Amino acid sequence: MTIVTLDPTTGFGSGEEFPLAVRPETLKGQVLGVVANGLGDSEAMFDAIASALTDSDGLAGVCKVVKHSVAVPPQPEQWAELLAKVTVAVTGFGGCGSCSTRSMRDALDLEAAGIPAVCIVHSALEPAVRAMARSSAHCSGCGGTATECF
Repeated sequence: MTIVTLDPTTGFGSGEEFPLAVRPETLKGQVLGVVANGLGDSEAMFDAIASALTDSDGLAGVCKVVKHSVAVPPQPEQWAELLAKVTVAVTGFGGCGSCSTRSMRDALDLEAAGIPAVCIVHSALEPAVRAMARSSAHCSGCGGTATECF
């Protein structure tokens, strides 16, 4: 299975420049925000990603929030915790249309707050997520890889 990560800050769109969140040169010392939607085994997947990044790249910490539903934003207190603690973020897991586009919106909202973010969705939902990114007022499209996002 291929996992496609999308950088919600590149591509084409309205012509207005979207200011990129500043990407750190490495993940060493960064605090990873995880916005999990609770779909299936997404929490276990994100825990494994966070563990692997901590071991290989030296993350300083992880702040994981699990949303109350797949198609809604995090609760205000969850956003406040993320904005107060994290320096980079990952959102997802998208396995259906509404949860994939909501996960992309979560990444876009983090980007707008100055936090570099990537969104993980099933490759079958990539077109829906790309459309969401292109139509968002936050950005001008998407494309890229996780190594380009961080």
